[in-house]
Amino acid sequence: MLIDLNYTTASEPATTRNLRATRVLSTILPFSINVEDFFRGQSLISKFTVSTTSHQHIRIASIRLEAPDGASLRVVSCPVPRDVATLRPSQPIHALFRMEFSEKLACEQLLLVVQYRMLREEVEGVIQEAVRKLLATAPTSPSCHDSQAVIKKLVEALENDASWVEPYELTGELTVPDSNDGDSNCSVLRKKSIGTPISQGEIGG
Repeated sequence: MLIDLNYTTASEPATTRNLRATRVLSTILPFSINVEDFFRGQSLISKFTVSTTSHQHIRIASIRLEAPDGASLRVVSCPVPRDVATLRPSQPIHALFRMEFSEKLACEQLLLVVQYRMLREEVEGVIQEAVRKLLATAPTSPSCHDSQAVIKKLVEALENDASWVEPYELTGELTVPDSNDGDSNCSVLRKKSIGTPISQGEIGG
C-alpha cells in the first residue's frame, strides 16, 4: 500500500510538504476452510470445516452461505449459532448447509461469509475499556494515569497464564491472573471480573 500525503505545518503554513510511505498489508486470513459435498437427489449438502492457521483463538460470530440473485439453486437451511463460537487451534468448527437445485442446473458461484474477530483483539478492547473507567476515578497522581503501562502489564499477565481463556469463552467475563508486579491499578482490576457476556452482534470482521 502506498501512502501519499500533502500537508502544511502551523509554523510554516505557506510551505506544502509531501509524505510518501509504503506499507505492507497482510491479506492472509487467520483460518483455512475445507469443504465436502454430498449429493442427495435434488439436494446438495456441503460441510465446511474452519480451522485456525496459527496458535491463536478466533471468535466466530456467524458463518453464512449466500447464493446470487436468480441462481439455479437456493440455500434452504443453514446453521445460525446461538452464541459466539471460539475456534481453537486443536478444535475446528463445522458448518452444514443444504441447497436445492432447480431443474436447470448451472454453474453458480456461492459466497461463504465468515464474521470473526481475533480473541486477542477482543480481550485487549475489554481491557482498554476497563482501564479507562478505572483511571477516570483514580487519584490524580501522574503514575496512576499511565494507561498504556497498565494495559501492557495486564496483557502480559494474560499471555503468561491461559487459565482465563475457558471461563471467558463460557461467561464473557475476564479475570486477569495474578502476577507480582506491585501495580495497585492492576491489582484492583484483578480482584474483579472485567467485561460482560458478549452477544453475536458485537463481533465484526
